[in-house]
Amino acid sequence: MCQDEPTEHREAQEVPEVDSAARGQQIRRWHWWSLCGMVAIILLFLLPALTASVPMYHDDNVVYAIPQLMAMARSVQMGTIGLWDSNTFAGGLPHYANEETPIYYLPVVPFLLLADLDNLVQSSYVIFILPYVLHIIWASVGAYLFGRLVLRLHPTGCAMVGLLYGLKLRRYVRAYPRRK
Repeated sequence: MCQDEPTEHREAQEVPEVDSAARGQQIRRWHWWSLCGMVAIILLFLLPALTASVPMYHDDNVVYAIPQLMAMARSVQMGTIGLWDSNTFAGGLPHYANEETPIYYLPVVPFLLLADLDNLVQSSYVIFILPYVLHIIWASVGAYLFGRLVLRLHPTGCAMVGLLYGLKLRRYVRAYPRRK
């Protein structure tokens, strides 16, 4: 700059400093909005499963998973959590040997308690679809927090990490039946 220019012009060109507390608050607000947007996109993607407009029960779900979950719900509602599943393989199988049993997984226990076992549609929805959707949201939020706290990404990048992790295509190709 030339010495002859007025001082007002020089002061107008200087960028004012941004308060770091206000910047941190703005970033926190961005994180909340991007996290809520990510969860909304996941819920929108899973809307057919939540409204039961697409059948989620095919293959092993009908034959194996739903009856096993209903038997577990029945035993939990009676107040017993057994070590042995007597309804499996014509004589029984210990729960610890069955990798697909969720009976010792505490986030599923409230769903097992809330299931109305007299209503097959409601109980299969409560013990199968709702935990599935909530676990996808939980995993996406975990991936979001990994992007935020470990990778130190921008809120939009954190939301992309959560969406990519939560909406893995392979999971939904297997979850929804193939149409012929």
